[in-house]
Amino acid sequence: MQITVQKNRFKKRVSTEKILLISSIYYQKLMKTIATYLSIILISGLSFVANGQNVPEREKVLLTSISYDWNNSLWGLHSYRVYEYNDNDQVVSIFRYHNYNGDFSLTDKTMYEYYEDFDSLKSVICYNPNVIGGYTYHFSYYYDDSLRLIQENYIINFPDPGIKYIYTYEYDEYKLIKAYGYLAYLDPAYLKSYKIYYYNSDNRFSGYLFYVLNDTVWIKSDSAFYKYDTNGYVIKKEYFNRNVNEWQNEWLREYSYNDNYTEWEEVLLKWKDTAWSNEIKTLKWFDEEGYVTKMIRMDWNDSIWENLDKEVYFYGVLGDDEIKSVPKVLNIYPNPCAGKFNIEINNKNSAKETISVINISGQEVLQIVNTESKINTVDISDLSAGLYIIKMTEGNNCYLGKVIKQ
Repeated sequence: MQITVQKNRFKKRVSTEKILLISSIYYQKLMKTIATYLSIILISGLSFVANGQNVPEREKVLLTSISYDWNNSLWGLHSYRVYEYNDNDQVVSIFRYHNYNGDFSLTDKTMYEYYEDFDSLKSVICYNPNVIGGYTYHFSYYYDDSLRLIQENYIINFPDPGIKYIYTYEYDEYKLIKAYGYLAYLDPAYLKSYKIYYYNSDNRFSGYLFYVLNDTVWIKSDSAFYKYDTNGYVIKKEYFNRNVNEWQNEWLREYSYNDNYTEWEEVLLKWKDTAWSNEIKTLKWFDEEGYVTKMIRMDWNDSIWENLDKEVYFYGVLGDDEIKSVPKVLNIYPNPCAGKFNIEINNKNSAKETISVINISGQEVLQIVNTESKINTVDISDLSAGLYIIKMTEGNNCYLGKVIKQ
């Protein structure tokens, strides 16, 4: 899987495989978890490549995403994220709020910094107010003259002094061919692992071979192979572990799509004894422009798939002269409300607006059309208590806010 950041002048491909370079089993699992979380953030907050197929550069950006957990027969609100952007439409902050018995509180904030001269990602810092010191990790990125990522430094429990891990990358023209992992907390830092990348005849990533240092001997640790359909979409990812001198199946991901690639399915299978066994199914839906609108994960329970969790995504278009921070676009008060609340629209132009109220299932439950007022009063007295997304469409622009009904 790869991430392509395509915002204005910044077009750089970064492999999510690159940060899985730590030798010990514990740190491999740790880094895989972080890699997954970071890739979700980048995919959601910036722009992405859908399993090998480039998504054209567009103007819409992700404003809010809402996560749900499946509990018996109902979806329960788990958390939501709010995204903020700079004047170049690059995400600069992602705020994540968790639901604790109906009370939402900020649990983490991820901050992005860019190089001013070429708009490339400079650092990613995750802030957690519940952690001593306030920070959980910090990535720093460095590029060569061709804007290829050549080094990444990683600090856990930042700002704890000292770089913990260093990853460097080697290219053949513009293809990543090798990645090296150094244990930087040792003095001097030394090479502990490396990964070789392979490509097919279409120059698509086809797999890797991962080596770790065991005392003084390099051994093969794991490998993966990718297959694509005729349109360049991934249809299979197969992973293997090396046990002594034998390769063993570890897990398999199979992908399928509908005819117009607006629906996507991934099935994760784990190797158990002599056969593949279902584990997790992930379903994604895309709009006609290629934006993911909903994702549902399901868990295999004996003979059936059962809902596990869900995420819904909301997008908008940010104009050059508009405020990039979503909360400053729609001023919603009182919030929480007992039944009625006001929406004050900042930077209002002469266009008419449509205001929609959306419940946590993504359904529109109320709509006000052709309003021209700067301040509108919305009555949701007949709706159940809980969180609602407020969507305001003004011409070609779309803005989101939120309100909680008590």
